[in-house]
Amino acid sequence: MKTVFAILLCCTALAFSQAAALPTYVAAGAAFNQIASPHVNLFATAVYPVSSSAGVYTSTTADVIPVVLPNPTGKGTYLSFQVTMRQGVHKVIYAKGKLALLLGGDAGAAFSQASPSGTNVNIAASGTGTVIYQINPTWGVMAPLRGLYTPQTGWNFVPEIGVVFKP
Repeated sequence: MKTVFAILLCCTALAFSQAAALPTYVAAGAAFNQIASPHVNLFATAVYPVSSSAGVYTSTTADVIPVVLPNPTGKGTYLSFQVTMRQGVHKVIYAKGKLALLLGGDAGAAFSQASPSGTNVNIAASGTGTVIYQINPTWGVMAPLRGLYTPQTGWNFVPEIGVVFKP
């Protein structure tokens, strides 16, 4: 799982390195996820300003969700992954000192391994409330609460915690 997350994080960083401006925030962390098995998933997010003065930002988020499924042969189980890649818009609704609260949503694609040899592609969407606390000018912590929707699982409320890097 660490390898998959590292690859996704590197791909996200590479994709964003092609952009003209640095993101306002880059974050990575873990979440409690009731559909994951184990109940932990990993995420990476990059946030760009649309209008800093208006407090509007875009985001790109990747989630990696492990799921243990029964082997179709009837012998044991196998570990599969559901991966979501979403693009979103967020608005700062409160900011004072080192603390900020954002509300927003995102949508994108969800890829899941339906069987040992197959992959499903669906839509993923979420609404998110995020608290960001800036520890110093470069580092911070974030605590998003994401309501994630995928056709495979329906609505799933996912509390997350992450480390924020502000380039």
